Amino acid sequence: MKATMSLLLLFLLSLLSSCCPSPESPAGSQAAQDVESPCDAWSDTLCRAAGRETPTCQSVRTVSRFLGEPACRAALGNIDAALALLDERRFACRELETRLCADIGPDTESCRMVREQTPSFPFEQCDQMLADYDQVLEQLRDMEAGFAPLETGLWSRIIAPSPASFGPPDARVVLAVFSDFLCPACARAADTVRALRERYAGSSLRIVVRGFPLSMHGSIARLAAEAVLEAAAQGRFWEMHDALFGDQGSLESRADLDRLAADAGLDAAAFANAMDQHLWASAVDADLALGDEARLRGTPTFYLDGRPLSVDFSDAEEFFAPLDEALRAAGESPPDQ
Repeated sequence: MKATMSLLLLFLLSLLSSCCPSPESPAGSQAAQDVESPCDAWSDTLCRAAGRETPTCQSVRTVSRFLGEPACRAALGNIDAALALLDERRFACRELETRLCADIGPDTESCRMVREQTPSFPFEQCDQMLADYDQVLEQLRDMEAGFAPLETGLWSRIIAPSPASFGPPDARVVLAVFSDFLCPACARAADTVRALRERYAGSSLRIVVRGFPLSMHGSIARLAAEAVLEAAAQGRFWEMHDALFGDQGSLESRADLDRLAADAGLDAAAFANAMDQHLWASAVDADLALGDEARLRGTPTFYLDGRPLSVDFSDAEEFFAPLDEALRAAGESPPDQ
């Protein structure tokens, strides 16, 4: 905060050094004139440049409450000087972007993310990331490893024959998803998977689901992963899958799982025995191990023929182009539009 307040003092010195607004400054624009308070206009302009959630913006707004309208009008008249100071402070963010992309590779997915996100970082955050650069780079390299195609053996184990799948076992194209039944984002992805099952029914596409219950969602997430595997053993995987995600907000106890299992048409006695004995615990552990080996960063995570698929998982149409392309490459025509 001390550094931020020093910057504000530089702002004020430069802002108040001229009483005459520049013809090219925002003070002469219609947008600035339309703002009722010149102090609001001054602070809004600087906050747009610094980032509205940054400490600098908060300090600017604090200072603006103590400036009178004449001072704020003068400050608006010389706003370019303040914006130039902010741009100088942005040097750390530009340096961070340049160094990370040079070290991780300019053509990598991680570099693309850095270029997209760094301009919106508070410059205080860029300063801190530069101070901890080695750790940031290590984390970025770990992230980049998650974008790489999966090793062939690992992919083969992920898509090994399983009742928790949709489509022909010898499908030429395989889409795998790691999911958590207590994950809200996974519920949105489940709607997408349902739409894909409808669109690609009868095609050479196979969809494989692997459980990856996160500890943050508690023991019920793991129990749900066991429950859906018992449903798969009874030939009712997708019924239980859809029931769990459809009633996700009510999943709090084993009794809720029993209720949904009954709704999905499962044999109640067999289901109760499987849950009591945790018959599918080792299978859940195996799925978790596969996810760890794939260096999953969260759920849901999709892979298409062994490659991470980075699309909007809540929009089924985002999947159509890559899936159709994969089918064509495999010598099959995609479904009619």
